[in-house]
Amino acid sequence: MMKVDKIWDRIKSKELANGRFVLFGLIMLLIAIAIIQNFVGLQSLFLPRNIMNGIIAADNSSAILSVVTTLYRAIPFVTFFIILYFVSNHPTLQFKLFFILSGIVFIVTSNPLSTPRYWFGSTFLAIGYFLLRKKILNISFSWFLLVTLSIVYPFSDVFRRSLLVKTSIFDRSILLSMQHGFVYKPDFNSFQMLMNSVEYVRDFGFFYGQQIFGALFFWVPRVLWSDKPESTGEIIAADRNYPITNLDSPLMSEGYVDFGIIGLICYMFIHGFLIKRLDRILIRDTGDVKYLFALFFSFYQIFFLRGTLMVAVSCLAPLVLIFLFYDKAVFKESRT
Repeated sequence: MMKVDKIWDRIKSKELANGRFVLFGLIMLLIAIAIIQNFVGLQSLFLPRNIMNGIIAADNSSAILSVVTTLYRAIPFVTFFIILYFVSNHPTLQFKLFFILSGIVFIVTSNPLSTPRYWFGSTFLAIGYFLLRKKILNISFSWFLLVTLSIVYPFSDVFRRSLLVKTSIFDRSILLSMQHGFVYKPDFNSFQMLMNSVEYVRDFGFFYGQQIFGALFFWVPRVLWSDKPESTGEIIAADRNYPITNLDSPLMSEGYVDFGIIGLICYMFIHGFLIKRLDRILIRDTGDVKYLFALFFSFYQIFFLRGTLMVAVSCLAPLVLIFLFYDKAVFKESRT
């Protein structure tokens, strides 16, 4: 792959309209700040995630909560990611200042205190890989990712409920920490939830597309859709009388509860087809926002596969729209 400062030469069909990008980017950042001010409050960004979500959910539906939290995080991330990709080709003062501004807003809105692990991990890993992709081998990054998911991931949720952390949690050995994370914490229960899905279908039958329909129309408030389905993880957890209902539901489970084995095969086939398309974009390094989205989804798909589908789609859809808006608003057809 070519160096970052030569990326511009690879853009065959589109070029960045730099003045338009800065103007549009500033407007988008202002929108993100307005969303924070009206729905969250700037001071809430550094509260534990459960407390911050409670503040938003107190006056809004779960659909609005999902859209709001994704929008104010996704706008700064996409803005910063795009300018990071093209900044070396535009070493002007306005680009450098906007690069710093968007970076600060991105770090604040995606900080690990109030941000879910899947978002914080996906965004920072995507940026980190982009910056280091020519200095490290893919196998080296794969080992780094494995260690991160095995050791760092369980600890990264330590501030979920409170900023006060018992020091005893850091006194455990790595082995005990991994054992606690994989065996006892409900976060790592995908296999059990898959088995629960099979039992649920055996007892109550299939949903026949109800769950995928609910995922695609997550944005419809329950006020307008009274029988809007709950996420698959919540439905199965309630059926099993689990004390915690905020559980995952792997993509295989989503396909199975909707249409059985055929649904499982179809859902995984569609996912594989989309991943193949994104892989081709990454290999070609197309020099536009498609490449940046493909890079982000490479890490986000860990959460997408883990589920639940309704939550994964509701977090992904606003980000996709923002990428598309940028693609249409700040790129123009090249005259060369």
